[in-house]
Amino acid sequence: MSEHLIRLRKGWESIDLDSLDPRPERITLPLPAGWRSARRLRLTRRFGCPPLNPDIESLWLRLESVTGLASLRLNGRDIPLGPYAHGTIDIRLAELRPRNELALELSAAAGDPAGDSTAWGEIALLIRSEPG
Repeated sequence: MSEHLIRLRKGWESIDLDSLDPRPERITLPLPAGWRSARRLRLTRRFGCPPLNPDIESLWLRLESVTGLASLRLNGRDIPLGPYAHGTIDIRLAELRPRNELALELSAAAGDPAGDSTAWGEIALLIRSEPG
């Protein structure tokens, strides 16, 4: 099996859900160590569906270093996280549109303290190929 990563680094919008004036702020992932504060955030990013050969390829979402992940939505639909909300998360994406929106809600209470020594947010689309 081979894998190809399409990193989703630029083009994210961050909204502070606890702010009285929740204006979106443009960010690039991963975020530096210690960036977190005691707040709830929503990160959103739009992306297109890469061309795939459905006979031998599948598309996945890979999330790494996403501490504090409270919920995940794709095109307005919840993606259950279950017990896999920590570490590396690979989620198969079966129904994509030509244009898609990914939304992550973060809770500081569920995440690591602001003094965490690692960068936050390695997020990518993963194309997996099974030789036919």
